[in-house]
Amino acid sequence: MLLNPAVVPQRDLSAYLGEQPLWHGGGSIVVEPHHHLDELRELGLASITRAERYYLMAATGDEVLDYREMLAHYPGARTKLIEGSDHAISEFAQYVDEVPLFAMRKTSNRPHRAKRPELKATRSGRAGGPVNRFIPPAHVSRRDPFSRTRCRAAHVVTDIR
Repeated sequence: MLLNPAVVPQRDLSAYLGEQPLWHGGGSIVVEPHHHLDELRELGLASITRAERYYLMAATGDEVLDYREMLAHYPGARTKLIEGSDHAISEFAQYVDEVPLFAMRKTSNRPHRAKRPELKATRSGRAGGPVNRFIPPAHVSRRDPFSRTRCRAAHVVTDIR
């Protein structure tokens, strides 16, 4: 869900280098070119993939960003173009019901989930006892913390014979 997104934020924020006020809550932040802008540049995407995953809500009256740039950057995305309005989409309450509908939609274009690793079962040691151990496939490293987490989270195979 994208609400009046900044397509090239490092370009837009380059005019605001140095100390800037925090409008909500007070205080200030120092925008540094070699830290903040470079980080935004690294996070940027030249173009999107699988447009069906995106819902763009853009306001033609956005006083900060150009809605035409948003439309060009997110081709094929489901789009709600709001005539007028502002950068904050002040009347968002009129559109809020569309958010869960988009998030809960069922489409045949949804990306396929990654396949779970194949599970191999071993006997618990008792003849005829239930199979209750998970052995990860050979390509899953036991030293990789992420892999171990995935192994722990995998379903335990139970085969009662």
